[in-house]
Parts: sequence; structure tokens; C-alpha cells
Amino acid sequence: MKPALSLQVLNVGDGACSVLKAGDETGILDCGSWRSSGEQEARVLMAALGRRLKNVSTLIVSHFDADHWRGLQALPRLARPEVLPDRVSIRYPGLPKLARQTVMAYIALKSIDGAVSVRALDLLDAWRPVAAVTPQPLFAGDVFTLGAESFMVLWPPRHLPNSWSVAARRTLDELERVAARLPVLRRALDDAYSHAWPQTDQIAAAARDNGYDQLHGYLADLDEAGVAELNAEVEEDLRAEIDSPQSEEGRDAGDTHTPLFADDSQDRPDRPQLRKLAERLGILNNHLSLVLATPQGRILALGDLQGWSLNRLAGTLERSQYKVVLAPHHGTVKVPSTFPAAEVCVLQNGPSHFERRTRHESTHSGCYPVSIEHFGHWAACWRRKGARPS
Repeated sequence: MKPALSLQVLNVGDGACSVLKAGDETGILDCGSWRSSGEQEARVLMAALGRRLKNVSTLIVSHFDADHWRGLQALPRLARPEVLPDRVSIRYPGLPKLARQTVMAYIALKSIDGAVSVRALDLLDAWRPVAAVTPQPLFAGDVFTLGAESFMVLWPPRHLPNSWSVAARRTLDELERVAARLPVLRRALDDAYSHAWPQTDQIAAAARDNGYDQLHGYLADLDEAGVAELNAEVEEDLRAEIDSPQSEEGRDAGDTHTPLFADDSQDRPDRPQLRKLAERLGILNNHLSLVLATPQGRILALGDLQGWSLNRLAGTLERSQYKVVLAPHHGTVKVPSTFPAAEVCVLQNGPSHFERRTRHESTHSGCYPVSIEHFGHWAACWRRKGARPS
């Protein structure tokens, strides 16, 4: 009997890549690794898929950091055309207006860092010559299917706290001042704001407001005092992450990747300021991660969620336990006391993230932790009843 649903988490180093299979359909949740062209991760994925590559119907990008999607971008370039699917849906986080600008600015900064050099439209441009592509931004409350399996979207919300918007606006204004004296950044921002693939279909998706945030999401049952408390929490959290100077060892929840513009050989007089702005935009971007769950509680996937957004999401989850949890931010961040238990919690880590796994493990006692850096590829499958991890 074929499994009703299977999950395979691949070892791609300091990044993320998972394969979902439901019936005859296959979906890919993220594929990439930090400061990589994506080719090595795409080859790992191709080897794992084999003939199933033709059955891939869905590409899911949980987060707009390149370590979550550059392998997906490299895949159609490396695979033979006849083994690629004829059509594919590309699903990614829905973004309210200011959040769209924040993500686009982050991608623009990546495009001018010589060590990364990610262009805004790379993913859609890579797939459109080989398959019919359907882009789909997703917000909390949306549902999509893979085969006979449903996936509920739990994050991001259509409505972000005012204090998040204030922090984003302040960072974007500072970036604009730098762009006024740095033509290469000005061109990159203009390109990203005009042509970036994460913007595709965002306006229409944001307009389909189903009231989920207020009825079932993180804003449910909040009165005026509750909203004020939320904004104070977000402001304090972002101030600690963005504004407080901390050493790498002292950071609890920030982006733990090698920072952009870190190479001292890059001849940019504005490099220190660009590096700081990229770090701030990256942290803001983490709070926009796509979070998915299956209705039966088999899988909970959390992208790079952290801090206030992880705290608020945990408080809205209807289940107190899941079969498998893909740990937030590669297992490098602390989780709140309200975080659900799990039979297995998978930490998608490589050599760099592995050293920070204790942040998750020390705060999430209700699970058996699996570090991909240590275990290698890991898989689980579910038949009509129960689960069988392997």
C-alpha cells in the first residue's frame, strides 16, 4: 500500500530542502543553502527525486532568503527538459504592501553583494521556459492541496502590527538615503520594486481578506489593550534584534547566517552601513515566513519564524502536539513555552547552524530532536493510520 503522505528532509548543508509526496503528486518545500549558487542543492534534490521529478506539481518557498530557493532556481537549468514537469505551481508567502517593499529591498541588497548576487526575478524566470507556471502568494487562512492531502497556511498574516511597520519604514527610509549616493543600489532597488517575483499576484491575494487574522489568527479576541500589548511586544523584540549591538555569540534570535557585505575585499565605502541594513531587513523578512500544517497534525513547517511572530503563532495553534515539526530558523532560535510538542523535531542545519542547535533543544523539551547535519537525509511516511519514521 502506498503511503498517504511522505516527508523526506534532505541534507543540503546550511539551508533547507524537503520533499513531500501525496499519492501521485510531489511537492518541494524549499531548496537551497547559504552563499551557494544552488547547483549542489539541486543535484541533491534531483538524486532524491529520481523519476518522481516529472510528478512535481508544487514548489513551496517558505521564506525569501536565497538558502530557501536558489536550488529550486537552479533545478530546471541542470535537469534534462524531458524529465521536468509540464506545469508547476510556485507558492510563497503573501505580503502586505509595506512587507512587499521590505522583501524587495532585501533582495536588492543581495543582488549587489558580489558573494551572493541574487536577482529579483530569478526563480520565475528559470521555470517559465520549461513549464507552465502558476504563482500563488499565500496568507494565513488559505488552504492548498497536494494530491489528496490538504495543507493549511497559518502564517504570514494579512495585517502586520503597527510597530513592525514602523521598524520597516525606518529601515527603508535609511536605505533610500544610502541609495541616493550609491547608483548601483538605486538601480537594484528600482529593478526589485518593478520586477521582483515575490511581488507577483500579491495585490490580488492581499485583497482577498477572509478575516482570518481577527477570527482565528494572532489578532483574534484582542481588544484595544491587547493590541497595545502586542505592539509593545513587537517593538521590544525588534529593538533587541535590530537596534541593540550584540556579538554573534550573544545573539539569541537574529539572522545567524554569514552577513551580507561581510567580505572586507569588497571595495564599497558604504559596506558597513549596507551590512547593517541587510541584517535589519533580513530579520524583518524572517517574520514573514510561510508556516504550513496538515489538518491531521502530521506536519508543522515553520520556515524562519522567530521572536514575536513565533510567540504569537504558537499561541494560536489548535494542536498541542504534532508528529513532525520542521524547526523554525533551522533550529537556531529559542521557542516559547507555548510551542507544541512533537514526536520528532527536525533541525535543518549544516555545519554553521549545527553549532547553534542548543537554542532550540534547550527550550523545546517536548520532542525528539533530529539534526540533519548529524543524521543526514531523514524521512517519515504516513499510511491511513499512524506514522512510520525512518
